[in-house]
Amino acid sequence: MTSKRTHAQTIAPSDYGISLIEMLVVLAIISIVLASTVPTFRQPNDGSRPRLLAAEIAAQMRAVRAMAVARNNERAFVLNAGERTYVFEGQPNASKIPLGINMTLITSRQHVRTIDEARLVFFPDGTSTGGRLLISQRQQNLVVTVDWLTGSVTIGDTPPR
Repeated sequence: MTSKRTHAQTIAPSDYGISLIEMLVVLAIISIVLASTVPTFRQPNDGSRPRLLAAEIAAQMRAVRAMAVARNNERAFVLNAGERTYVFEGQPNASKIPLGINMTLITSRQHVRTIDEARLVFFPDGTSTGGRLLISQRQQNLVVTVDWLTGSVTIGDTPPR
């Protein structure tokens, strides 16, 4: 009978794992990648503010329309140009319009309360008074359009005035 003997192989120190230098190189690469991506998470630049505001207001208008249908009562978007605020009726606090951004609400005459305040109303059947909310800053002009028949809300570019 022959006995099987296993021979232990000698392992060089470099085969045990990674060295400290290799670890530092990997950490340096990771930090360079993170440093290059962090600026994308900073505050939006001035050029994107109107588009972000339009998207936020359009989303809230869609939610208010759904709420009007679900609760079977009228809900309104109110723009106060004098105070530079907008609010959706039923919300506790009005939102301030950021400095440098201009907003104009075009709606039916019967929903203009005062020279500074106008309303865009969503009805329980899904329709609305309809109108356009113009949002502008410098050379960027956007329009949030609310269709009177369907109450659908869309965002688009508008030519400069």
